[in-house]
Amino acid sequence: MVGAEKHVSPSGEYYTYGNEVFQSGLIFKFCTPASLSVARGISGQNRKLLIESRNAYVLARQHSMPIPEHWRFDEGDEVAILVEQWDIGSIGSTLYGLVKLVLDRSCEVEVTLDHSTKEIRNVGMEMLLKNVSPGDYVEVLAGAHAKLCGLIGEKNGRVIGLIPDNAYSVTVWVDVNSVGKADPPGYIAQSRSAWMDLQVIITNADLHQRLEGRIKRIWPDGHGSVRILVYVPTSDCSIELDYTQVVEAG
Repeated sequence: MVGAEKHVSPSGEYYTYGNEVFQSGLIFKFCTPASLSVARGISGQNRKLLIESRNAYVLARQHSMPIPEHWRFDEGDEVAILVEQWDIGSIGSTLYGLVKLVLDRSCEVEVTLDHSTKEIRNVGMEMLLKNVSPGDYVEVLAGAHAKLCGLIGEKNGRVIGLIPDNAYSVTVWVDVNSVGKADPPGYIAQSRSAWMDLQVIITNADLHQRLEGRIKRIWPDGHGSVRILVYVPTSDCSIELDYTQVVEAG
């Protein structure tokens, strides 16, 4: 910051600019205890900014922060567990599980460790992400866009882009923990079932040109088009294509 003055104290470096004090990009405010009350909620954006500041005081207390107001978890939700924030010994990759019980600040999650081993673990909500993907139909459960329904067109970490029912491209971005999977309206279900397992000929896909296959998955690409996954039995492989790269066989 141009014009800011740097200082060093036992708690680390900080800067002053005018009448403001800054540390790790955060403004320090000096208040009397009587003027403060315990926060019962926090916006997802404010929580994200606080954690991204990497301020040591904030990081040491992040697990006691209020849960963002727009997060919603329900029994049966499929979730991913952010294990890099959790000391779980030798397991070093993301775990997946099913929410069995929702508590005040945590969930009881049935975690699948391998094909035959499952166990229940208590996991803080700050370490959970809803396990949803582009192509899933969801409803926004809380926040400014509550009750909005649509297809997930894009996903970037914990933020997802929705294609609402009345739109053809992504128009709304929300936190992944604010949505829940929902049953799509009839016209979406019908369009999916009309294409599913349809025999097609690939007309433009490099070495796979003119091969025949069957459509096995359909999802929006987030840019106004539709992507499809075609299984080609002669090559024993699946190929991701734009829907314009195939024609119906025979």
